[in-house]
Amino acid sequence: MISLFMIGLQAALSFALILLAKRLDMSPMATAAAPALALSIALGIGALVKARLLSSLLGAKVNAWRWPLLSACGVACIVGAAFVALPRQYEWVQLVFGVATILVVYGLVIWRWGFGSEDRALFRRQKPA
Repeated sequence: MISLFMIGLQAALSFALILLAKRLDMSPMATAAAPALALSIALGIGALVKARLLSSLLGAKVNAWRWPLLSACGVACIVGAAFVALPRQYEWVQLVFGVATILVVYGLVIWRWGFGSEDRALFRRQKPA
C-alpha cells in the first residue's frame, strides 16, 4: 500500500511540478526535469514512511537516511557535470560513457563509504549448503 501511495504521489507531483514550471515560464529542460524531481521526492517520503512503519513493528529505532548517499550524489553530479560540459558534438560520449561512469562512481562511493561489513555480507557469494 505504501508503494502504491508512492506511485500515486509521484504522478500527482509530476503533473503539479510540470504545470508550475510552465506557469513560471521555465526552460523546457527545467520542465522536463520536473518528473525526476517528483520521483525523488516521492521516494524520499516513501522511505521515511516505511522506516516509521518498520520502527513501530520492531519497537526499535530505524534510520531511513544514510549520509554517504549525499556524498555519492554529490560526486555523481560532479562527474555528470563534467560530461555535460563537453562540446555538443560529443553528445554520444555523454550517452555512451557518461551514464555508465556516473553509475560506476556512484556505486563505488556507496560501496566504500555507505556499506558496512553487514551490508557487504549480503552481496557475498554463499557456498551451497
